[in-house]
Amino acid sequence: MMTTHSDIEQYRWILDRTVESVKSVDGKNGVTTAILAGLAAILFSNDNFSSSVFAALSGKSNTMCLVMLAGILISTALVIFSLFASLIPRTKCEGDSSLYFGTIAKHKDFLSYKRELVSQDYSIEDDLVNQIYINSKICRTKMRWHSVASFSTYLLILFIAGFSICYVIGV
Repeated sequence: MMTTHSDIEQYRWILDRTVESVKSVDGKNGVTTAILAGLAAILFSNDNFSSSVFAALSGKSNTMCLVMLAGILISTALVIFSLFASLIPRTKCEGDSSLYFGTIAKHKDFLSYKRELVSQDYSIEDDLVNQIYINSKICRTKMRWHSVASFSTYLLILFIAGFSICYVIGV
C-alpha cells in the first residue's frame, strides 16, 4: 500500500497531539511542584508549625498527632518520588527512530543522516507511527505518575490540616 502525502499529514497531526499531551502533563507537574514548594515555604517559615512538629516528635503530643505527622512524611515522600518519576519516564525504544533527536545526533554529519532518510529501507510512515507509539507510552507513564503526585498532594494537605487541628485541640 502506497503512503500518500495526506496519510503522512495525518500521522504528523497525531504525533503533534501526542507531544502536546506530554507537554500538558509536564505543565501539570509544574503546578504540583509549585503547590509543594508553596506548602514547604509556608510551613517551614511558620515557627508555630515547626515547634508543634518538634513537640510531637519529642513525645509531648498524643498518638493522633504522630499519626498525622507520619502521614505528612509519607505523602511528602510519595509526592516527590512520583513527580520525579513523571518528569523522567523511560522507554526501551527511544533510539529506534530517525526522528528521535538522540538518533539524529549520533550521525557523524548531516549527510550521513540524510543518506539514512533516503535509503530504500527507511519509511517516514513507519517512523512517524513508531514515534506516535513511543510518545504515547511516555505520556501514559507521565500521566500515571502525575496522578499519584496529585493524589499524594491532596493527602499531604489533609494530613497537614489534620495535624494542625489535632495539635491545637490536643487530641
